[in-house]
Amino acid sequence: RTLWLLGNSVNREQYFSLRRLLRYDSSEVKPEQQKEECGKGSRDASGAKETCFGPCACSVVLPHGLNASVSFVFQPGLTGIGTRLASARAGDIALVSGGTLGLRLNREKPSDKPLDWRAQLQAEAREARQQLVTIAQRGVHVAWLAATPLCAARDHLGGLVNSTTNTSTAGAGCHDGAFGTPGCIEEANALIHAEMTHEHVRFLQAERHLTSIFPAKAHRQEGWCLPVYRDHVHLAVDASDAVALWNVEAACKGSM
Repeated sequence: RTLWLLGNSVNREQYFSLRRLLRYDSSEVKPEQQKEECGKGSRDASGAKETCFGPCACSVVLPHGLNASVSFVFQPGLTGIGTRLASARAGDIALVSGGTLGLRLNREKPSDKPLDWRAQLQAEAREARQQLVTIAQRGVHVAWLAATPLCAARDHLGGLVNSTTNTSTAGAGCHDGAFGTPGCIEEANALIHAEMTHEHVRFLQAERHLTSIFPAKAHRQEGWCLPVYRDHVHLAVDASDAVALWNVEAACKGSM
C-alpha cells in the first residue's frame, strides 16, 4: 500500500511528518533538506502559474513489516492529477491538494476582458473531481485537502488576517483572485468544496481544527500565528504532525 500526498510545500512538510512518525524517527528534516530531497514549488515571473524545481517527488518505504510506503508529488493547481496518481492501486490512500489553487491575478491577463478566476477555478475543480472519482473507483481512498489559510502579519488593506478564515478585519471578499489577497483562500476552498461534492471524494479542512488541537498555543504574537505557524503559510513541526495524522485518520474513517 502507498499513502500519496499531492500538493505544495505545506503538503511536503506533512509528508516528512508522516515519514518521521511512521518510521518512529525523532529526527527533524529542515526545510532546505526537504527541498533538496523532494523539490520546491515556485511561481513564474507573472506569479500566475505554479511550477516545481528539483526532483518534484519523493518516496520512502516504511519499516516494521508494514509493506507500505509514503510518497509525495508536487501538484501545481488542479490539473494533471490523474497522471500523477496513475500508479495508485486499490487500498492506497490519496490526499490531494491544489497547492495555491492556481489562483490568477485579473490584472495579469493581457486583454481588455478580465480573467474570471472563479469560473476557471470551478471548471478546473470539476475536471479534478472527475479524475479523483475515476481513481476512487479503482479502490483508492481519495480525499481533497483544503488549502492552508495564510497567517500574514497584515494584509494590504491594513487589517490583520484571521488565521482560520483568511479574512481581513479591514475588508471582506476576494476581488482579484490573488493568492495573498484576504478572503481568496477561503473563497477558493468554498468554490472547490462545492464542485468536489461526491460520495467518492472527501473534502478535508484539517487546519480548521488547529485551535482545538493546540488550544493553549493558537494565539497571535505581533500579528503572527505563532507558534502553530513557523511563517506566513507553513505550519510548525508539532502542528504539521497533528494535521498530517488528522488527514490520514479522516481519510480512512470517512470523516468530513
